[in-house]
Amino acid sequence: MNDAERIRLHFIYCALILVMSIIAIATDRWTAQKDFTAYLSNAATMTSLLLGLVAIFYSFISNDGLSKSLGSIETVSSEVRDARKEIGYYVDLTKEVTSANSENTLLLKQASEGVKESLSSLDITLNAISKQNLELNSMMQGLPTRFEQMETKLQNVAKAIEDKPIQDESTSTVEEIPVSRINIFLKRPSLSYNLVTYAVVLCFCNKKLLDINKLTEAISLNAPNTINGFVLAMHSIRLLSREVVSQNNKVYKITFVNSDLVNLTKKYIDEYLNTYFADGQIEKGEWIQKINNVEALFLGEK
Repeated sequence: MNDAERIRLHFIYCALILVMSIIAIATDRWTAQKDFTAYLSNAATMTSLLLGLVAIFYSFISNDGLSKSLGSIETVSSEVRDARKEIGYYVDLTKEVTSANSENTLLLKQASEGVKESLSSLDITLNAISKQNLELNSMMQGLPTRFEQMETKLQNVAKAIEDKPIQDESTSTVEEIPVSRINIFLKRPSLSYNLVTYAVVLCFCNKKLLDINKLTEAISLNAPNTINGFVLAMHSIRLLSREVVSQNNKVYKITFVNSDLVNLTKKYIDEYLNTYFADGQIEKGEWIQKINNVEALFLGEK
């Protein structure tokens, strides 16, 4: 036991002894008086009245606290009732969401089945395209040989034409080709071969040699045999005349080009680009670059 507890214990029993002593002294002093019983009765009455007033005040205070407690209980009850309604609302929403999820799952399942069928159909289509590509590839593999054979035949025809006297090849006969046929000729081949025609025109107008290998690089068309055959075909139908400078390197001197072809080729190419390609389009820019490459090749200094 520490000092604080010891002092507290001494204080309690000292106070108890003092109270008992006071009661003993008061009893000894007041018992001898004749009105002691009346005094004691009055004291008891006053004490009862005091305790009654205390009880009345306590009841008022208790009733006020009880009303407040009842108000709080009613408020809590109202909040609980509102919370129950909200919980019921969320339960209903949960049921609706569950039902919607079930419907969405069914729709997703149907969509997946549709996608599966589409993929199956696409697989069949791709297999068919693959077979066609294989067939096309096998056909394309034989094209270089056929072009070489056609080039040989065209060269033989060109040699036969060149062996004839120059006076037999009258300019008037060549010039008699109608303009409508020149337009048809420009519309038939692709734009790459229109660039070949434009290169022929530039070579003739600027007295440049037509180098087929350099031309293939300028227009990004790696088909020198095909381009050479195209030039020979133009020679055969009298749209141009050419002299062989280097047979192996495919270099020619263009001695004549149809005048309408000279006037219409560049105009046709420009109209085609403006009609089928929008300004700023990547493809149009690539074709313009090819035209610039051809002009840089055949408009430069000799």
